[in-house]
Amino acid sequence: MTKVVEEGLRFILAGPSIVSDWKNPSATTNRAVMTALIELGHEATYLEPRFDPALVALLEARGAEPLRSFLAAYPRLQYRTVELPEPFQAASWAGQFLSAASASVVLAGCPAVIEDGFRQFRDVDVRFLKERMDGSGSLLDEGDAGPPVTSYRPAVLPRSWDTPRSGTLLVAYDDAELARRVADLVQPDARVVCGSANLPDWEWVAEVDLPERYGRAERVLVVDGEEETAPARVWLARANGATAWGVTGGTSDDFGDVVVSVGQIGEIDWSLGTPLTVDADARVVARRMAEAARQPDFISPNGKR
Repeated sequence: MTKVVEEGLRFILAGPSIVSDWKNPSATTNRAVMTALIELGHEATYLEPRFDPALVALLEARGAEPLRSFLAAYPRLQYRTVELPEPFQAASWAGQFLSAASASVVLAGCPAVIEDGFRQFRDVDVRFLKERMDGSGSLLDEGDAGPPVTSYRPAVLPRSWDTPRSGTLLVAYDDAELARRVADLVQPDARVVCGSANLPDWEWVAEVDLPERYGRAERVLVVDGEEETAPARVWLARANGATAWGVTGGTSDDFGDVVVSVGQIGEIDWSLGTPLTVDADARVVARRMAEAARQPDFISPNGKR
């Protein structure tokens, strides 16, 4: 019996910077999903605008070191910085990327002119998917308020670490004042900053290098903003085996899936662990995207198969 081998698909994704997570938590998910697609045997290319604000701010603050860290952490991830076309050039500009593509994916924050160009290739059977925000997460659908194809954000890639774990690691992103309050309260074994928080006396670590640190930590607290924590930033620690929670300055009496208030830190039962959920697994997201792109009965909005 002849074994049928499925050919890999070609995905083109576009959105805000995938290199820089500086006030840009979507990068955490986008990197993970791209990596998962590649590990499944598909081709995936990411397009980000030249002079993206998140990348410019990061390079101005930290120089070239974050870029070197990104390239070292993701050697197989294909991305391109692109000049945005004029609106009347959107279709021809998009054609250079989509002529051999299986699917295009417009992510939250993608410039409208790229979306317009990508949409026009639905007529030639390039599956079009668009990220739509849904509460604290997001979904991918066909861009016309149709049924969702898959959950999308937040998602991270699980990794196993064969190293001893110990201690509490405190990671600060953007709120320096809140991070110091938490540090004074919990007295962590290590404290790092990887975002815009002005903490010159803390160790700076690029987010792409955090998995290795999470692989050695037993407990992790993530301080993002005063009122909100991007779930993917907490799931990243959990995906690398640490028991992790985000901390906000709010006064909510209820534990969320990923967040506690400063006043609730003492109530955390660290022995319970915080396993990765199915929908937060980037491998699951990537597999569902590929399944959707392969659907033989998919009918595009213009009625063509």
